[in-house]
Amino acid sequence: YGTNPGMGVKITETLPTSHDLADKNEIPSFQKSLAYMGLKEGQEMLGQKIDYVFIG
Repeated sequence: YGTNPGMGVKITETLPTSHDLADKNEIPSFQKSLAYMGLKEGQEMLGQKIDYVFIG
């Protein structure tokens, strides 16, 4: 969902919310990444359009 390898979830999971983050200093980066990707906190991933995939 995000813009770095640490921001990923299984396709069957929902996206985290700001409250789920252990490090509250990551909230601005987290919110910026969601906005960039056009996603919302807590959103389900199943059914989302996929344009590109990185496997590595």
